[in-house]
Amino acid sequence: WIEYMKKEMEENPAKYASTPLIEITYGDDDMTKSTTETRRLLENPEIKAIIVPTSVGIIAAGNAIREAESSVKLVGLGMPSQMHSAIEDGICQKMYLWNPIDTGYLAACTLCAMNGGQITGASGESFTAGSLGEKTIIDDIEGGTQIMLGDLVEFNQNNIAEWKERF
Repeated sequence: WIEYMKKEMEENPAKYASTPLIEITYGDDDMTKSTTETRRLLENPEIKAIIVPTSVGIIAAGNAIREAESSVKLVGLGMPSQMHSAIEDGICQKMYLWNPIDTGYLAACTLCAMNGGQITGASGESFTAGSLGEKTIIDDIEGGTQIMLGDLVEFNQNNIAEWKERF
């Protein structure tokens, strides 16, 4: 995720001119380490927002921000069932995640297309993924290939109640 975020910032410098990248730290999907790292970040007055690309890390960051009564903004990837109170309380204004139903559906369509000989997994191949439409296999940043599901679902105070029971 860090490489994708850096690439996005490099390719769109005007868009992120007022959002400097101050520090990158890793919580390693470990609750204790993520909490410790967030607490350390909160000591830096230059930090105005924390982006957390893991569901474990965003829980830890939200708890640390709540505990410190900090005004640092929080955004990232998280599960509505685990983060609803942080969103409802305004600790995390919004977070994102792929719809797990669509993720599973895309995986099943991909396996069927591979099993049926429509695709091999090579970059540039396309197939129809049922109701998700046409999907094309692309190169990923690490030298493999991937299929992009599409837009993430945004969870915020307007829709968290609807989603927190679903996943």
